[in-house]
Amino acid sequence: MRRLLVVLLAFGCIAAPALAAGAWNKETYLAEGFHEATGPSVAVAPNGAAVAGWQAQFDGGLGNVDAFLTARAPSTAAFATGGTRQHVDSAKAHDEGDMHATTAVNSAGKAVVAWRQATFNGDFRIQAAVRAAGASTFGAVQTLTDEGEDASVPTVAMNASGATVLVWRRHETATKSWQVQGAALTDAGTTFTALDGGGNISDEPDDGTDDFLSPEVRVAIAPSGAAVVAWQSRLTVSLGQTRWARKGAAEAAFGTVHNLATGTWAPDVAAGAGDDFALTWITGSGGSSATVSLARATTGDFGEATPVASTAESIVEDRVGLDAAGNAIVAVAEVTSTGTQPRAGVTTCATTCPAPTWLTSEERRVEGIDLAVNDAGDAVAAWSRSNGTHELVEASLRAHGKGWDPAVSVSRTDQNAHVPAVGIDSNGHVTMAWTAANVALFAVRQATGAVDGAGTTPVDPTPTATPSGPSGGGGSSSPPPPPPVGASDRTVAASAKLAKKTKATKAGRFSGPKITCSETAGACRVAITFTTKKKGKRIVAARAKATIKAGKRATPSLKLLKPAKALLKKKHSLSLTGTVKVTDAAGNSHSFPVKTRLTAKR
Repeated sequence: MRRLLVVLLAFGCIAAPALAAGAWNKETYLAEGFHEATGPSVAVAPNGAAVAGWQAQFDGGLGNVDAFLTARAPSTAAFATGGTRQHVDSAKAHDEGDMHATTAVNSAGKAVVAWRQATFNGDFRIQAAVRAAGASTFGAVQTLTDEGEDASVPTVAMNASGATVLVWRRHETATKSWQVQGAALTDAGTTFTALDGGGNISDEPDDGTDDFLSPEVRVAIAPSGAAVVAWQSRLTVSLGQTRWARKGAAEAAFGTVHNLATGTWAPDVAAGAGDDFALTWITGSGGSSATVSLARATTGDFGEATPVASTAESIVEDRVGLDAAGNAIVAVAEVTSTGTQPRAGVTTCATTCPAPTWLTSEERRVEGIDLAVNDAGDAVAAWSRSNGTHELVEASLRAHGKGWDPAVSVSRTDQNAHVPAVGIDSNGHVTMAWTAANVALFAVRQATGAVDGAGTTPVDPTPTATPSGPSGGGGSSSPPPPPPVGASDRTVAASAKLAKKTKATKAGRFSGPKITCSETAGACRVAITFTTKKKGKRIVAARAKATIKAGKRATPSLKLLKPAKALLKKKHSLSLTGTVKVTDAAGNSHSFPVKTRLTAKR
């Protein structure tokens, strides 16, 4: 940051007007406007509880840069301006976004804010503060890495129960490498415990440099507590390789490190409601063709890669989220031809990925894409892009079952704005924060929005105890509002499970997935489709429909179509990939991906 003598403009926090669905409220300050502040992170729980973290100077001194955090009880309002300083005593100034705050929160109010702190010895280390479920304040700052080597780019993930995984990169001078390390919290725990015995999750190669630009690491945690971490291993300065590892629910260490092909980079990972994971990455992007790919996993290795977007030029960013049905929503920034700028695109992948919907043109460069998705499939994508004079924060909203709204500018159009961070609750209410120009300083600003058809009050589909109040400076100390009576039904209560191996009769009949309709009224309508590969092309192998009463379970029977039946007779086994689409009485639909190895009975 820079110390500048300026006259600051006063900016009052005015109560936001009632928000129309599919629209945004006007921006307000998140950090106070009288100190330079940057690098915000935002997390929103299904019931609307939220937490934010950022960095700011607290007395105007170049070295006095600290972490700040604030919280909000379940609501649709913006955060109160201000926040609580964490007294981390940073020894030197930070660049824009340099502290790299990361946040997580669940509906019970448990929250984590972590960041990178500059020590007086010149090193950077990872610190975090934790708020227990139901508490009103955060606990003491926890230092997770020792001095002596730099640590950077922390990323945190928390599930509905409160289980948490925090990962980061740590430099090793001896090997000139950036290792991956981590720590975890149990469901109710508030003190981090080192993962992998405090050692490295990975064994990273010497990339030939000592620079501080270590590629980011991503992490996602499933409802069971299983977690997947993904990162880019830098084989050389210009050559990357995507790596990932998995940790079981009760395990204190990540398992085997898996390598994708060389020339793969910028991975992202998301966890779904059914303990499934989605992994995306970029292949190529040297200006001579690139592809974004998606792979899925449940209990083991990621499966076959599905192409999301391809271009003859380059792809510079990718983000992924999962809804409760297992649909993967992917955002990308793509360059299509020489001389054009990256454009923002989004697509929703079930079994395959349709061509992306492009939200911007190629006249102005898209940077810093962030994406948030809820269980129902509502989503928000945000980025920064120039209007020809200033860099603006733009965003597009999407209600489940509908198309993406046209992108709009959320930030002021007469000042620069960068690096948005977004979160979304179960009813489609969005909270976003970003770094913005404030005369000659940087500021942290925020805005709230809602997808088309969003409920008036957020409703947690699996409600738990809410906190008694937020931490100092954030939100209000009054109790959270109760859920509305007769809140609209927006999700399907169902599940689908299929054995890894299945046998078919001579007639080609086999048992399909075990489907549970957990709806309280009405019935679930089910449509099942299986495909398999024949000579490199995917063909439909079997189809079936069924109706399952509320609260009941069924295992529909399927029969192979003639081409698949002949293929099974020839090969004796088939790899089937299927989709189970469940529709409830309210018209909500979810698609569950399933796989099995089908063999012929003898």
